[in-house]
Amino acid sequence: MVSGIGRPDLHAVAAALDQLGPGGRVTIACYLAIAVGIVVDLVASAPGRCRLGRGRVLSLTATIAIALVLALPFAEVLGAVWSRVGDLAPAALTRLWTAHPIAGFVACFVVVDAVAYLYHWVGHRTGVGWASHRVHHLAESFDMTLVLRQPWFPVHGLVIVPLTALGGFSFATAAVCSAISLAYQALQHTSRSWGLGRLESVLMSGRAHRHHHLVDGGAVNLGAVLTVWDKAFGTWVGGAAETSARYGTGRPEPVNPLVLQLGGWRRPAPRTRTRTRTRTRTRTRG
Repeated sequence: MVSGIGRPDLHAVAAALDQLGPGGRVTIACYLAIAVGIVVDLVASAPGRCRLGRGRVLSLTATIAIALVLALPFAEVLGAVWSRVGDLAPAALTRLWTAHPIAGFVACFVVVDAVAYLYHWVGHRTGVGWASHRVHHLAESFDMTLVLRQPWFPVHGLVIVPLTALGGFSFATAAVCSAISLAYQALQHTSRSWGLGRLESVLMSGRAHRHHHLVDGGAVNLGAVLTVWDKAFGTWVGGAAETSARYGTGRPEPVNPLVLQLGGWRRPAPRTRTRTRTRTRTRTRG
């Protein structure tokens, strides 16, 4: 796939992208957007907001590298479980979404969002879930490096994520919906606090998601894109977080990637503290 002296063959790259189809291209675009967003956020972060240091950079690098290696067997197992669960989906639903792809995509996105809420809820309210998910909450600063702090062993996802298949959706459609959702969730972790005005009553904003990462945040604002699930199950907190807010778990973040990932598995215990408040908090800047 090279032409000339080591120059990439752009025609070959374009041909490969064409073979992916529109869904594959959207998925790749979403992950590229996440990568660009992380870089831009780190460069644009105000002084003091992003305190990485050499040790943490090396730790995050190791975390990402090992996560990429483990992603392959995880994807294989997830695909196998998805196939088994998909066999239980009503055939009428599968035919319906095949005949009406746009309606199927919208329905799939809503189901993916509901399953994401359940996944997140289990990640906070059960010992096994928190042992896996806690790595995402260990940072004491709020910026897009949180996106890089992901678990190596999201075991509860193997049970919860395939529930989407019960809706009769194809794995490809669900993958595109998940990629769009992940890209949107990544933007919620920027160092800039942002709201959505009236749309914030329906969509999870970066400002709303900050409550979830507060030291005393607990299992609130668990939704991925939509806020309807938090409002329905009493886990919604509105308004802006205090300007003096502290993020993380209240303890210094481990630098060693093994401690970072495996520390929660020694004695798994759920993070059950929940601040449920349906009224809007006093809004402050920051």
